[in-house]
Amino acid sequence: MALSFKEKRELQRIIATKQAELANGGMKFQQKREAQKAMAAALAKLNAKVDAGATSSLLDDLIKGKFNDMSPVEFIAKLKEVVDSLEGDVQPVKPGVISYVEYQAEQGNIILESALADIFA
Repeated sequence: MALSFKEKRELQRIIATKQAELANGGMKFQQKREAQKAMAAALAKLNAKVDAGATSSLLDDLIKGKFNDMSPVEFIAKLKEVVDSLEGDVQPVKPGVISYVEYQAEQGNIILESALADIFA
């Protein structure tokens, strides 16, 4: 799950504060080390959440259009797999869905199948 805006801002504040403290100097070795550790931990948490939303081989395949030849019901099932692999984050899948719909329209296909298939049961 992605970080909330409040969590991101708090991590960014920690990073900025620790950078300023280190830049000012005049700190003992132990204080510098603690500031560096706090800054590294905040960066790791911020980057881990960003990377987690961006990594999925299924998402890469969706964006590349590998599922564009599927029927709408099959595509929706695959789309559910992609969203599950992203821990429920639907934002990254939007371009892939738009690409699918545009591809189907270019092929002259009208999507008439019901989206109320058993895949979500």
